Amino acid sequence: GDWCPPGKGEADYTAPLELTDSVISMDICEKAAFIFGVLGMDLHREFAEKFGARLRAAIRFRLIDFSAVTAAGNCQTAQAMVLYFNVLENGERAAFFSKLLALIDRDGGLMTTGLLGARVIFHVLSAFGESDLAYQMITTPEFPSYGNLVARGETSIPEMFQPEGGRVASLNHHMFGDISGWFIREIAGIHLNPSRDNVNEILIRPSFIGSLEYAKGFHIAPAGKISVFWKRNETGAVDLNLEAPETVFGKIVLPEGFRFEDGRYEKSAVTGGHRLVREY
Repeated sequence: GDWCPPGKGEADYTAPLELTDSVISMDICEKAAFIFGVLGMDLHREFAEKFGARLRAAIRFRLIDFSAVTAAGNCQTAQAMVLYFNVLENGERAAFFSKLLALIDRDGGLMTTGLLGARVIFHVLSAFGESDLAYQMITTPEFPSYGNLVARGETSIPEMFQPEGGRVASLNHHMFGDISGWFIREIAGIHLNPSRDNVNEILIRPSFIGSLEYAKGFHIAPAGKISVFWKRNETGAVDLNLEAPETVFGKIVLPEGFRFEDGRYEKSAVTGGHRLVREY
């Protein structure tokens, strides 16, 4: 199930095993079908697509209450997983996201996810324009959070979130390490291969977190190093600098409320500096 929820035993999860396993298996089918398609293995692709479709239909029929816009378990992990993976139709997503926000509020604005939920919930929040909330949940010094680990003097990520003095088997573990991916993708804004058909394509879509004055991050792509640095200046505008190899292409897309000085909301992703201004 949702392994290692905060402050609980290793198997004391809230999200039902049948939901987490079914959603992950469905995602494996989707990824397998894509790979088989690229390799020209059409029979395998068709099998994976049909198996994934059967899983999706079963999840929707048995594990989602559409009248209550709630996934089985009524918890952050279940709600975030059906939003992150391809379980919901586009017209259903807004209501399910509103319910996720209500669950976070119910839980005091703290993350209550185990491993599987932690890998998706912050990306879901960012996808719906709530990166500031994600950052607050990540950095709060209150348990459980990554910020709480820092406040306690941890210098690496432990295997699980436990209150201070709680038993943790490993003090340097990869399981909750996707947080680095969230920093790079959602704050620095570096999305590699967004269309899944060219590793030289990038989408630069940063989140200008209200409590941050600057952010910088990089990714080593096959073509070379891609780096982003943004900083607020004294006027309230944001200066964004992108460095990317010449063979890399794509676009810079700004979050709501910002535009380039020339009035555009997106530009080609080429090396150089850009001045971004607030619209309101």
